[in-house]
Amino acid sequence: LDPTYNNKLEKYFPDILSMIVHDLKIKDGHETWTYGNSGMFAFDAFLRVNDATCVSKYFHLVVPVFIAHLSDGSQCQGEKDENYLQKKLFFMALLETLFSSVSESKSDQMNEFTERLVFNAILPNLIWQSGGLASSLRKVSVAVLYSILRSVGITRVMLHKFAPSLFPTLRSTLHDDDETTRELVTAIFAKMFALMSNSLGKEAVYQLYPDLMRGLDDSDHRVRFASCEAIIAFLGSSPLDSFEGEILENIVEDLYLHLHDPDPLFQDKILEVLRAISKIDFQVVNRIARDPSAANIFSSLHTIS
Repeated sequence: LDPTYNNKLEKYFPDILSMIVHDLKIKDGHETWTYGNSGMFAFDAFLRVNDATCVSKYFHLVVPVFIAHLSDGSQCQGEKDENYLQKKLFFMALLETLFSSVSESKSDQMNEFTERLVFNAILPNLIWQSGGLASSLRKVSVAVLYSILRSVGITRVMLHKFAPSLFPTLRSTLHDDDETTRELVTAIFAKMFALMSNSLGKEAVYQLYPDLMRGLDDSDHRVRFASCEAIIAFLGSSPLDSFEGEILENIVEDLYLHLHDPDPLFQDKILEVLRAISKIDFQVVNRIARDPSAANIFSSLHTIS
């Protein structure tokens, strides 16, 4: 391979991209390729052959193409619903590849477009629809959001803009039929809670904690372990008084029930959550531990302190 190959691609990136998308009027986001058009495959191949540094540099040129094809209303006239979903899945998979390959040091040029992508490209595709293609689209959309949080990052200010729309949608996706989707959404919540750091409102705490606790009963062990991490992050996402009273007691009681789990590794993970809670309110943890049914199991494992 010519060592100057990537440099040449970077130099001519805008010109080549312009030739690929010449038949699209993407400035207003209304014109899109129909599924199977050679242009979409050329676009995909061109971005994949360039390295992450080059794509990051010219990300402002490719974002409109993604938004045009992933936003609501991007279905071409006469395009079948199945092909429309296939097209969305195609572009979402490419977007996931871009975000998962970029390093934190190269993410600054992509970060400024995060808000537009989340609102216009990702959020609309997290809404539940029936069918296998729709399920795959939700899974890849969740993977893109996770990659953004992991590599590009979302600021706290940005997250507070997203929260009113994003949190309800992600809550519903916690109950998705696909276990990988549930695991990724749970991991996303953990990252967002860590970012919020004492700024999550009390009402949101009240709404979210039952959904997070249900993850401990999931049929998939990866979701159950991810739920423990999310709960630990959740405990630091809001001021301590948001957890006072029945919320913390309900959480602790539920956690003690899970000390009956036959998996010793999961028992240890539950104890890790209890230790985190003990730093918030040791009394409620200690009080419920005094119950004979909880104390017998608890004393046979470890101590909270």
